[in-house]
Amino acid sequence: MLKDKLVSPLDSRYSNKIDEINYLFSESYLNKTRLLVELNWLLYLCKKLPNNFKNYQ
Repeated sequence: MLKDKLVSPLDSRYSNKIDEINYLFSESYLNKTRLLVELNWLLYLCKKLPNNFKNYQ
């Protein structure tokens, strides 16, 4: 890994100790998790809102 890409000790010093969970710290995993949370929130809101919510706008 290039030194300018290192952001924490997890990237270099301890990388061999966290190989199994290293993917949890990636930007792509963050984006995937964020998307899942937002989709679940949207589904929750859709279930909880009344069917006719035009009056609430």
